[in-house]
Amino acid sequence: MKNQRKHIMLHCFTKDNSAKDTTTKICNVYRSYATSVLTIGSWFRRFRTGNFNLEDKEHSGRPFITNTKLIMAMVNENARYIIHELADILNIPRTTVHDNLRKISYINLSEQDLFLKKLITRDETDFLRKYYM
Repeated sequence: MKNQRKHIMLHCFTKDNSAKDTTTKICNVYRSYATSVLTIGSWFRRFRTGNFNLEDKEHSGRPFITNTKLIMAMVNENARYIIHELADILNIPRTTVHDNLRKISYINLSEQDLFLKKLITRDETDFLRKYYM
């Protein structure tokens, strides 16, 4: 689907259409969420420089491919790791570590404490004090 839109952008560029007109045409066919004027404008700038390659440029940003099993193994080995230590060891962003821990349900109970305190009745509070505090 993306490649089709890129070919349409190139075709519209060669026909001297503006980025705005091209966006309107693409959105009429592929619906409003298909692309933005900014995206098409950046492709048009690229075409103006003579670069008609329709492949995306490589970039240094995301995605980070993280082995969730590796994070699990490290946490199982030492449950006292904190997120920034894991991030430093694995050389990945803290948010990536946090997202992976959340996916595998390794969430610290303290994150949920405020929510639980609002939700829990008196009898359940006594139970929590007895067994968890």
